[in-house]
Amino acid sequence: MTRSVRPLVVSLLALLLTTGCPRGGPAPGSSLEREGARGPHRFRLRGELTPARVTLGDPATWKLRAELPGGTRALGVARDSAGPWMDVTAVREPEPGSADAGAWELEYRLRAFDLGRIPLPRVALVVAWPE
Repeated sequence: MTRSVRPLVVSLLALLLTTGCPRGGPAPGSSLEREGARGPHRFRLRGELTPARVTLGDPATWKLRAELPGGTRALGVARDSAGPWMDVTAVREPEPGSADAGAWELEYRLRAFDLGRIPLPRVALVVAWPE
């Protein structure tokens, strides 16, 4: 039997990097969570950006978490280019072919080099669903 292989978008353009510092100290993190299903397989995705607002060139941490059915295998991570206005460095990504108890965590270090709202690049975790 063949396993179904589908890209799973882990975090999307819904989280935005914005420049500047809020009054009264650093901004807390910004997070977004959603649940869905692909056929009989249910999943939960969470993205978190800390701090939510950054100053030009300052580092931010972008954490992504995918909770998937047990027996699901990660086949790889596909990430769009962030363009010349953002540096994205992978801190943690799942190894291709890795199986887990259903939770994968990805972490990136970001630095933005432009003003205004900057969309985060799309990231997809390509998985093989359990049979």
